[in-house]
Amino acid sequence: KTTKTKTKKASVEEKDGGTEQVMEQVDSTTKKTTTRTVIPKKIVPRRQCPNLSPADRLVRILSWNVAGLRGMLKKDAAKQELHRILLREKPDIFTFQETKLQGDHEEQIDAELIDMFKPLKYKSFWSHSTAKKGYSGVAIFVRQSDSTDKEYNPLKVLTKDVDELGSINVVAREEGRCIAIELDAFILVAVYVPNSGEDLKRLGYRIDNWDKDLVSYLNDLQTKYKKHVVLAGDLNVAHLDADIYAPKEKRFLKAAGTTPQERKSFGEFLSAGYVD
Repeated sequence: KTTKTKTKKASVEEKDGGTEQVMEQVDSTTKKTTTRTVIPKKIVPRRQCPNLSPADRLVRILSWNVAGLRGMLKKDAAKQELHRILLREKPDIFTFQETKLQGDHEEQIDAELIDMFKPLKYKSFWSHSTAKKGYSGVAIFVRQSDSTDKEYNPLKVLTKDVDELGSINVVAREEGRCIAIELDAFILVAVYVPNSGEDLKRLGYRIDNWDKDLVSYLNDLQTKYKKHVVLAGDLNVAHLDADIYAPKEKRFLKAAGTTPQERKSFGEFLSAGYVD
């Protein structure tokens, strides 16, 4: 059975998340009108990274939300997948988010990972939540020289103390949501951005505080150290329609990470000069 639809002229409405284009579709069979809200017009489109010259060094960075590192390491299939990816990609840097560790777990987990990463060698940096147990947490791993790759030129970690570069704000520090390290080539900031949560209870904090504090923090690092800043991690937002499995579904308008407000806020972040 074929269903015909007619699309009326698009109108523009003002919403909390910015100007949105609204398309009304009329089903000729049922005579029902459905409204689909598409991407807010003010969102900044994704653009390409600058072309690299032959003299530039390509740095490979991987990021993974592990949703509980101790639980993941108890699953042989997950451990094998991580090991397989690392040996295949040989990243200069990789980051974990939502590790859900406490400080007293770090030594044991770090030793287990170092053994699992062989023959590759990595230096680790951790931030754990002190506000709540089994919550949040991020980690950075930077590849070091090893005997299996004589030509590998490692990035030099210049930060003596991981706290030396500060943090985005108090929440980021207490919830273990940020690590920043200085490398010879750039500043790396690894984050686990707060989820807006069930019923969007944390949406206001997310867009009015966190997002603005994050941009200020990255800009301050760039100004102080005169280096490029790279942001990696779980940013908890689907910026464009192409980032959403089924963008036509209305539920995404009120789902954490896909609200018009969060998508618009991420566009404003890109407007500050950052490339996604």
